[in-house]
Amino acid sequence: MLATQITDWMLKGMTGKETDAPLSDCWMGLMRMEGETLVEPTATDYARTHIGHTTYSSSSDIKMDDPDNGTIKNKEYIMFNETQSAWGQVSYFGLFATETGGSALITGSLTQEVTIDANKVPLFNIGAFTITIRDNVE
Repeated sequence: MLATQITDWMLKGMTGKETDAPLSDCWMGLMRMEGETLVEPTATDYARTHIGHTTYSSSSDIKMDDPDNGTIKNKEYIMFNETQSAWGQVSYFGLFATETGGSALITGSLTQEVTIDANKVPLFNIGAFTITIRDNVE
């Protein structure tokens, strides 16, 4: 069984809230499945959004709240740039260590597939983005 302290530390490390972790600088991307591969939108105006960096002095730079009992939620809006063109359907998210390039270190499915049209601002309302680490041992 994973101790709560371990899961909470892991969540901090995955969301840019822990200096000694793979994602001390954390970018979120939106993704969809193409065949058996997760890909980000290919629209030229698509960009990942920054959700955390432990060396920033402003608390607004860290979008995630403190983990509690193996669960972490966003404490601020997570907003992407306003779309100039349609980004198409997305049904997954990815957390990345870089603003561009590289592979997602963590991926997960969205609650529902979303179609992102032109002239929209994709966002997660406060408390709407949640990651939970569960111990699957019964």
